[in-house]
Amino acid sequence: LDEASMAGEGVTFYLANGATLSLNGNGNFRIQAPTTGPYAGILFFGSRSGSGLDHKILGNSALGSSTTQGAIYFPTSTVRFQGNSNMTNGCTQIIGYTVEFTGNSTLRSNCDTNNVREIETNVLVSLVE
Repeated sequence: LDEASMAGEGVTFYLANGATLSLNGNGNFRIQAPTTGPYAGILFFGSRSGSGLDHKILGNSALGSSTTQGAIYFPTSTVRFQGNSNMTNGCTQIIGYTVEFTGNSTLRSNCDTNNVREIETNVLVSLVE
């Protein structure tokens, strides 16, 4: 196939047992994470035991004309955007052990009107007795 399409609302993709995300070529995606429940806001969830894996958005991935709503959560793995990949529509948050952009890859995320929780950064957590 030259071009694959996928559409769905309220979906979470759970990758386990060494499974990796690989979006290549001219795909067209319109996918949205659940808005309620235990996986609310999570679009792709990688097993925390999957350390050292590479998840890739490569080549001419047409995410620029697609819409992804939700977090890409791979806390123990690498997320790579390479070549002409771009993700410019929707509200996409990326959590990875390492996130790498090379070539003409692009990421834009607009979560202002999507009622999405903000990712906290520079937060100090301490134990008090």
